[in-house]
Amino acid sequence: MSLELYSNEELIRELLNRDLFVGFLIQSKREAREEVSQHRDFDLTISKTLNMAQALTLMETCARELRKRGHAGVSDGRNA
Repeated sequence: MSLELYSNEELIRELLNRDLFVGFLIQSKREAREEVSQHRDFDLTISKTLNMAQALTLMETCARELRKRGHAGVSDGRNA
């Protein structure tokens, strides 16, 4: 048995190409190893198994769940 190493891009591509992956991926455009708050610009990739309406519903569900769990700073979009 050998250990195989893959880049982040290879792993992300593999995940997104799986038919069983239903979701979206948010990835920072810049790497910030120390401070998470440095992440301001993001790339959003949506699974090929979702259409836009399904992706938006999933994102809204995730935001609702984060608000329910008390995560500050999660807007419901009405204050924007």
